[in-house]
Amino acid sequence: MKEDQIRANDAKSLLGNPVFQGAMNAMKRNLDKNIANVNPDNKEQCVRVVIARQLINGIDREIKNYIENGKVADIIEIEAERQLKITERLTGKMTR
Repeated sequence: MKEDQIRANDAKSLLGNPVFQGAMNAMKRNLDKNIANVNPDNKEQCVRVVIARQLINGIDREIKNYIENGKVADIIEIEAERQLKITERLTGKMTR
């Protein structure tokens, strides 16, 4: 199994973990509440809560990217196997 596929499996496990999901959702709700209640005149506080929310979104996005990269690796592996079988049939030789 390739590293991308291993990471994809780890990422799927992480996203499927109810404790992790609960923590992420609680953080998102808390930050959204802070964004809604922040004093717009306090620029520093506005920037901090927006950056914190963007970081949470970035973590979520990167985990999902690992899953997508694993899917691509799966497709590449399946296609390579298919090409190998075609080559073996055409040449009559095992190439493995």
